[in-house]
Amino acid sequence: MPEEQDQKRKSGFWPVVVVLLFLFVAYVASYGPVVAAHNAGRLPTGSISVLNAIYAPLDWASRHVPGVKHRFRRYVDLWK
Repeated sequence: MPEEQDQKRKSGFWPVVVVLLFLFVAYVASYGPVVAAHNAGRLPTGSISVLNAIYAPLDWASRHVPGVKHRFRRYVDLWK
């Protein structure tokens, strides 16, 4: 019986890791289209403060991690 419980715990670990990794990649990947939509005027003006809060970690990274700002700019340019 304890072996079955250990197996269930182990088998539940990787799906959670995969889902969390997918969500992180989707979050970072959504930055380009959102910035492009904002620059094109396709987002309501009231959404800017919400988007600033959502993307604050990426903004922080672009300011404090070398090379990130340049990569984000290039990625946003793909969506023009």
